[in-house]
Amino acid sequence: MKKTGKPSSLKLVIKGIKLQRMANLAETGLAPGVSKELVRKRVDWAKRMTAAAKKTAMAARAIRVKADKTLTSKAGAKQSFVGTGLDEHVPTRMLRDPTHWGGITKSEAEDVFSSRSRTADLAWVNAHGSSEPVGGHTPAIKSKLVGGTLGAITTEHGTRDTTREKAVETTLKDHASPSRFKDVAIMGSLATIKHMVSPSTEFHTVKGDVAALSTPRHSALTGNADLRQAPHFDNFVDHIQEGRERLKWETGAQMMSDSRLQHLVPPTMKAVLQHTGNEPLQAMDVFRTHQGNLPSGHTVNTHTRTDTEDLTTRSLHDMASTTVTTGTRRRALSDARMLPPVKPTNARG
Repeated sequence: MKKTGKPSSLKLVIKGIKLQRMANLAETGLAPGVSKELVRKRVDWAKRMTAAAKKTAMAARAIRVKADKTLTSKAGAKQSFVGTGLDEHVPTRMLRDPTHWGGITKSEAEDVFSSRSRTADLAWVNAHGSSEPVGGHTPAIKSKLVGGTLGAITTEHGTRDTTREKAVETTLKDHASPSRFKDVAIMGSLATIKHMVSPSTEFHTVKGDVAALSTPRHSALTGNADLRQAPHFDNFVDHIQEGRERLKWETGAQMMSDSRLQHLVPPTMKAVLQHTGNEPLQAMDVFRTHQGNLPSGHTVNTHTRTDTEDLTTRSLHDMASTTVTTGTRRRALSDARMLPPVKPTNARG
């Protein structure tokens, strides 16, 4: 990898590391309107969840960020026919329950609230034999060229969201963690990566099944294009892969900034993050440039499906502690996968 002038030593990098927070990482690159709404709602929620106001009733409060046709702040991006909102990595029903959040600080509350993905970025491969090869978070995948939720293909959303909630709940209940609420924010992102979006290698296994559908399929990220046509399907997969890997790099950087969690970051991703001063977007740029010719000892993750372990049985703190004790890394996060050679049009800015 080409030298960037940044320190390569882990000790020096961690010493001079820029403090990052999930709230800031989640907001970066979002469409301006969505970003402003997220900030406004998270600040209000954080005030309610701090110790002085944790008993405030908020069960009826809307915390979802509304859809916006502008997908991203990226220059040259195009509007989608369906628009997009944000998906909470910590499920809505958990965020609405003040009893979960006693003792949380304002900054912790902002991180938990802001750990979100664009709904357009969340799509997955359904179980083999399903009548719908791919599904997604409303309105990521649709059968009709219309706005709103009409025609949305959300097969498996309920089961995947429930599994993600179990992972978050396990971490939330671990009071042995010195940074429990930070762990919750990170675990929400880890479980989102595992359950709410499939890697490109898995999407390619159903390319023929999508092509064989009798009616069109569309993506919020690729507009009017029919995914049954190979070039449009490939474009869709590139968009999804870019969003998935970005969330991995951002979450890995957040884990690297904590000496307790940095041992959970997989080898290649850790090396590139160290090389770039733990800046996830810079790390992605470096990796994208060198992914076809990585230095000796570094590899690209080519597993067909996610190879992270079950996240529902161990808290993040337990996984980190076990990794240090045994010397064997628990697979909370999988290593870097191939990125599209060029960042797709509707990727986050």
